[in-house]
Amino acid sequence: MTGTLKKLITAAAIILAAVSCKDLTPEVDQLRERLDALEKRVEALNDELRELRSLVQQINTGGYVTAVLPEKQDGQIVGYTLVFNDGSKTYISLGQKQQEVPQIGIRQDTDGIWYWTLGGEWLLDSDGKRVPASNSAEAPQQPKLKLEDGVWYISYDGGASWETIPTKTSSGSIFRSIDASNPDFVVITLSDGQQLKLPTWEAFAELQRQVKQLNINLSSISRIVSAMQNNDYLVSTTPFVEEGEQLGWILNFSKSGLVVIYSSKGASAPQIGVRQDSDGVYYWTIGGEWLLDETGKKVRAEGIQGAAGSSPRIKIEDQFWWISYDEGATWERLDRATGEDGADGDSFFREVDNSSDEFILLVLADGSSLKVPKYIPLDIVLDLPLDLVIDVNETITIPYRIVGTEQVASHVSILTNGIISADCFTYPKGQADPWDGYFTISGGSVRGTGDAVVMLNTENGNSVIRSLHFEPRACSVTVDLTSGPIIDMTVDSYVVEAPLEGATIKIQLYSNFSFTLDSSEVPWVKVISQEANKVNPEYKTITMQIEPSTEGARYGDIYINIEKGTWSGTMTRVYPMLFTVSQGLFYTSSVRRFIQASSDARTYELPLEGLSDYAEAINYDGADWLSCSLERSSEFGHILKVSLDANLTTESRTAKVAIKSGGLIVDYLTVRQQFYTYWSSIDILILTVLALPENGYEVRLPFTGTIEADIDWGDGTVSLIDNDGGTSYPARHIYQGCSTPTEFTVLVAGRVSEIRNCDAIAPYASIREVKQWGSALGLRSMENAFRDCKTLVSIAPDMRDALYHVTSFAGAFQGCTNLTQVPENLFERTVNATDFTDTFRGVSKVVTESPNIVINGRKVHLYELDGTQDWDESIYGIYPYPIPQKHSGCFAGGNWADQEAIHAAGWD
Repeated sequence: MTGTLKKLITAAAIILAAVSCKDLTPEVDQLRERLDALEKRVEALNDELRELRSLVQQINTGGYVTAVLPEKQDGQIVGYTLVFNDGSKTYISLGQKQQEVPQIGIRQDTDGIWYWTLGGEWLLDSDGKRVPASNSAEAPQQPKLKLEDGVWYISYDGGASWETIPTKTSSGSIFRSIDASNPDFVVITLSDGQQLKLPTWEAFAELQRQVKQLNINLSSISRIVSAMQNNDYLVSTTPFVEEGEQLGWILNFSKSGLVVIYSSKGASAPQIGVRQDSDGVYYWTIGGEWLLDETGKKVRAEGIQGAAGSSPRIKIEDQFWWISYDEGATWERLDRATGEDGADGDSFFREVDNSSDEFILLVLADGSSLKVPKYIPLDIVLDLPLDLVIDVNETITIPYRIVGTEQVASHVSILTNGIISADCFTYPKGQADPWDGYFTISGGSVRGTGDAVVMLNTENGNSVIRSLHFEPRACSVTVDLTSGPIIDMTVDSYVVEAPLEGATIKIQLYSNFSFTLDSSEVPWVKVISQEANKVNPEYKTITMQIEPSTEGARYGDIYINIEKGTWSGTMTRVYPMLFTVSQGLFYTSSVRRFIQASSDARTYELPLEGLSDYAEAINYDGADWLSCSLERSSEFGHILKVSLDANLTTESRTAKVAIKSGGLIVDYLTVRQQFYTYWSSIDILILTVLALPENGYEVRLPFTGTIEADIDWGDGTVSLIDNDGGTSYPARHIYQGCSTPTEFTVLVAGRVSEIRNCDAIAPYASIREVKQWGSALGLRSMENAFRDCKTLVSIAPDMRDALYHVTSFAGAFQGCTNLTQVPENLFERTVNATDFTDTFRGVSKVVTESPNIVINGRKVHLYELDGTQDWDESIYGIYPYPIPQKHSGCFAGGNWADQEAIHAAGWD
């Protein structure tokens, strides 16, 4: 009996002795009722503390709720009975709101132990220690409460001793509310605002399923890395589907059999991965760091001498992840198994990419990845021209690759007949894959057809045969104005004559190869239309308008260009002077009107006839590198001498020599001189860089991977670099003698397998222009190539298929905020690229259409090559290459002319 209750009874006895019992009976009855209610409430409060502790024990032992039964009085819910999986029950009373009770609660600390709280603060005993409510080094304690003289007391030893506690109280029960609306959790809110989350049967079943899948994944990863180390390979990769939902993949290895991997999410699973160390062995990692056993050694993920590898085991207990390295004999605690909001964690596999024909890419949650090789049948892959046509004395380069999972010693040969001949070569050691090489197909001295048979034979008796047929490259022209004959353009060029007053000319061209016309050097000739014959598209009718001349006689050359990318590794072919448009009478005959000069200093002499003694040669453009003179050679002839200085610049240059007679210009000679380099100018990469004082005039090029290149830094210094990954970024140079920001032209010849900017290079990668891509780099990756290069302002088109083998342009030009010139056909031949993630993110100064290609005569933009959509052959035609699979943010933050279409396609 409490002290308050004793005092109340004593007071009642005194009153009864003084007055009549008859008069006090109602008051005594009321007093007894109050005493009974108070005593019952204190007893109920202690019961609630026991119930609260039992809830914590259920959480710690992994219990889960199987039923929630409400209890009602007078139609109102006054409490709930929770039924647990072990059959036990806990009653949760919501109390009476008119009564004040201490705000006793419970909360779990970072050590995983639950402690009692009072008013939201830790409840401390007489020694100032927190009072544990769940398992710890000390036994859990059950507080007991009592109320005397309006003061609350608490005992930690079953009532042997008591302490007063602060009067932090709240109306009603220790339990404020219960929420069972979530199928995964029952949420109990205490009077101090703390919440307990008790899992339901559904949540427990899902949690066990996730733990099971996680352990299967760990075992599967161990089997996969062991298979890789044993030169095993995939023969099939099949989606694993249940009830219409893909849960993962079934990998079928040729030796190791079936391996199942789950790609669904886990319950905040620890980031376990695998990584190959410098010793070539795969070890387990956790959170990106090596996973160490109790002895501090790294845990192998692969087997030894063909045996299966070992894998950790995972379990969830006390809301924490536990890991075992010894098949469950001992366990080590890791992180909490669920977040505060109960949300699922990340998938064990961040990405499973099955798009490649050569491997399946498994990216784990910690960022580590595995390329699991697929079985590839033996084959020889030829990088064929779009048009198998060849000119007289023309040579075409056709690269080849030998592919196959089990590559053995092999021999490649080629046989030809007809007018063509061929040779077979392998690339120099270190320049390419040892299985790669190329053929050179050469046309004969006369036009005709030819066949080639490519044979691949291996030492184990397997063989592959490919056959090719070449037609002669044909180009002819018929001009309506003069009704001239069809001319073989491989032998001669054709002169179209027009009067000084101008004319409209229709020209019919026949060609069995793709081409474009270039009339840029003749501004007074306008190409009005170019129409292909509907029956035979190899015939095209071109209509040109020749403007009237106000400066006397003149002429201009129209060129035909074979479209770039007709075959890999071969320059764009130009037919000089496909035809010449001449206007007015010419007093000269047999004059050569175009000189294609090398960079060397030299003098040309050309015979002219029919000129008067007053004729003269004039340096029409005033070029300081050209001089000219006209000398009488006979009664009817003259000699035109044109002298050129050596071109030591990095750009080609053009000038005109005019022949003047009788006060009129009667003819022109155009001279085009190539720029200087000791390499073939069409093969090299040309960059413009800025040497800046804030960088100590040092420039670093973002070249990495395999590098075998000569770099002319533009200041008379040449670096010879032979690097196979030993030094990540060896292309560095300090410009001497600079006092202000200075621009230099850098020439790169050789092989660079990867361009990738990084934090150490970015401040020094002060590249202003990519002026020419060249062809000989052998680039395989452009991921983050020029990322955050603030100095970059323009990019050259890829005229020589330098980007043909690149598979990723992810982040290539991201953050290049001053980039203003991007060629529309930049990616025209990058047919192997599948990743354009963030390629132009933040490139905001470009105002043009986004890059495109031409397929069957139709312009197709990158955002129309979408791996998430079905390729519509009825619209775009056949596209026999991999379609981009990743493109998120490709044009984000840009100012492209087709930004609305980009947004509609989801590429921003």
